[in-house]
Amino acid sequence: MIARLTPQNIIYKSWMTIHPHGIRRHPVTLEEAAALFPAWINKRLRRARIKNRPKLEEVTGGTVAWQHRNAKGVYEITTRRAESPDHPWWGIHYRHPDDAFPFRYWQTNAVLQTLDDGVLRLGLEVGFGIQAGYIGPRPEPPGHSVPGIVRSFLQQRDWQCRRGVQNLYNRVHDIEVGEGKALWERIRDPERRCPIVVCAPDLDGTLHIDVDALGKSL
Repeated sequence: MIARLTPQNIIYKSWMTIHPHGIRRHPVTLEEAAALFPAWINKRLRRARIKNRPKLEEVTGGTVAWQHRNAKGVYEITTRRAESPDHPWWGIHYRHPDDAFPFRYWQTNAVLQTLDDGVLRLGLEVGFGIQAGYIGPRPEPPGHSVPGIVRSFLQQRDWQCRRGVQNLYNRVHDIEVGEGKALWERIRDPERRCPIVVCAPDLDGTLHIDVDALGKSL
């Protein structure tokens, strides 16, 4: 079973489709897309000095129910795979303690599903909770940022991530002279499924926003 979060504690929720590049000769598989999750999780587990970690093939290839406890809290990885004849899918639930507040935990729920024409759909939600038994002042809510696993997907060279008709990138796009009409048409596109943030300088050319930091947080 994939655990669910209460709506008020979800700070990131999104979906995207994953498409093979034109030069790629085979579709994006569940195995290679799912492999990004244990690679991302193992970085945190290594920092926590947890040696008894599940193997990559165990996480991506079938059902895993792994748990580890230490002084910081509980680490959990639960995966499930269904070999549907039409659209097989793979899901993961990952929980880990907060680095700053010991009684808070984070959890990530994600599902990858095979669609047609070598395309995958990724659904993802990230949130937090307070461990049972905690008595004390309500902690400050955590800040908002894009989960590292999302950046991992956007950085891949073998596929292109999209939201509707919009390609998703892990970098800021500079609007050059002559591209204003294309930007306006993209903003008005009824098929667009994600927001567009435009950062413009003052009349003297001063830009008061760190656009690279903003791009990473969105």
